[in-house]
Amino acid sequence: MGTTTDAHGHELTYHTLQSIERPEWPATPGMLRQNTASCYLYRRHKRTNKTEIFLWGSISNFGSDPAKAIHFTTANTWLHVVLSPRGGHAKKFSALMDEADCHQWLPSSMVCHVCARKPKLGSYPLCLVCPRRFYCTTCQTCLR
Repeated sequence: MGTTTDAHGHELTYHTLQSIERPEWPATPGMLRQNTASCYLYRRHKRTNKTEIFLWGSISNFGSDPAKAIHFTTANTWLHVVLSPRGGHAKKFSALMDEADCHQWLPSSMVCHVCARKPKLGSYPLCLVCPRRFYCTTCQTCLR
């Protein structure tokens, strides 16, 4: 996992995955492990501000299993790469929360803007007249 720049000076982020065999992770009895390797490249598109994703991968050691079934399953797994940016955002927000001075959740509404009552459970709904304020179920009407 890391970052680099291409020949045009654009920043790329990458991560690579490769099959490994470890004695503490034995294979399931009666099943043959596949050997896979993959490289994911991520680049932010300047005009759209979207993340472009490129994936290269290889798989071998099919054994007696039909290659089409193995290819289909592997491709399906690899194509979940489209969820990676969402995971990246979650990781970034988690890091920001770790660095924050305050770790408490703020309720969405502190008090009813009509009677100043605090919610007992949950939060109050938004007022339809002044959408940045909240009201309790007793008041239900904005008295602006």
